[in-house]
Amino acid sequence: MKCCMCEKSSPSFKPSACLMKNGYRAHKICQECWWNPDTGFAIEDASHDCPGCKKGLPLLSVNLIKKSYGVIDLTCDD
Repeated sequence: MKCCMCEKSSPSFKPSACLMKNGYRAHKICQECWWNPDTGFAIEDASHDCPGCKKGLPLLSVNLIKKSYGVIDLTCDD
């Protein structure tokens, strides 16, 4: 997975607006881009719009594993 700001690997943060809108598929930002004191996403004067959404980047693909559990009878026969 790549950072949507610098396109390097190892991102670890997701912008909250993108996370609320797209869930697990939200864009990611690496720590360096998130905390950079000059150009970082988290600095006070920065735009907090998701850079991945602004660039029109595809969302992350998520492979969900479906597990099938049997039916558990929780009724009592007192």
